[in-house]
Amino acid sequence: MRRVGLVVVLLIYWNGFVLARDVGTLIAGSNPAIQKQLKKTYNAFLAAPPNDVKSNCEAFQELQKLKEITDDKGALVKELAIFVVTTESVEEQHVLQAGALLHFLDLPPSTIIRVFAPYLDADNRQLRDFVRMWFQYHDSHDRTHGRPPLGSVNYYDYMEYVRNRIARNEEIPAGFINFIYERHPGKALLVFAYANRAGDVVAQLHDIRRSLEAARQGQEKTPEEIRQQRETKRQHEIRRQEAKIERREIQLAEHIVSNAIWLKENEFAERFQAALPEAMAELEKLARHKEWWARLYVVYIMRQYPQLRQANVLQQLSEDSNAFVSKAAKSVKE
Repeated sequence: MRRVGLVVVLLIYWNGFVLARDVGTLIAGSNPAIQKQLKKTYNAFLAAPPNDVKSNCEAFQELQKLKEITDDKGALVKELAIFVVTTESVEEQHVLQAGALLHFLDLPPSTIIRVFAPYLDADNRQLRDFVRMWFQYHDSHDRTHGRPPLGSVNYYDYMEYVRNRIARNEEIPAGFINFIYERHPGKALLVFAYANRAGDVVAQLHDIRRSLEAARQGQEKTPEEIRQQRETKRQHEIRRQEAKIERREIQLAEHIVSNAIWLKENEFAERFQAALPEAMAELEKLARHKEWWARLYVVYIMRQYPQLRQANVLQQLSEDSNAFVSKAAKSVKE
């Protein structure tokens, strides 16, 4: 078994993004009972014929014991990550086997995303590969919620993850942001555009909770409190309508840019040239957007598609007040 030095490291924050978590801290939180059962399950699956795993009753009995050892499904995901880091095998077979175990555990994607997201840029290669392997599988899994415009299940799940982080005022892991923007800048943009509604929702819930608390205490509202409550509701509605309009504008901008990219990739040269000015205008407009995630979209589009690069826009973004955006923009110029 590989020995990994345990070090106490504080979580590092960078302009609201949490950086990769320390592997030593992860291992320090290991549960010996779960690890013991996990190893028994792993060995049972390893002993099964490669093409006949599902007929291995012993393996699935051990898997059931693993499921029953705790009600905390997130703990099982974390322990699998620890198992990957602390185990050795020929050609790292245990990494693939851990992926299979995670599949057979049949856990909610939201649980796995919550645990794995901080390790997408982990320093430990085995852990990073394992986490990315799961996310890539999740991205390719052909299942839809039927809730446009986010499309496939993966990006809907990502939107829910980001929305929950925003609602709890929690930092979003930098590795997760990089991963989804690298995979598909357009859908990453929509993830944040639709998840960003959480702020107003939380504010409204606070107002409702305060009203209910006052009612339980038998307090009658004064005329001024009633007026303020009505004004608050009016302001919430104004913000909701403004946010809706803004999301539609972002959706339109993403569509215009994606259409130009599609024309280029499918060799419609003349139509691409005709669509290019409007696409570049939308990118220039998004580069001035008040939200960092819209400006970051511009950086990743220009990084991936040189035909859409604008030197003045990249220069502007390289000097962005958001460190995440500015660093990404500088990397395009290098």
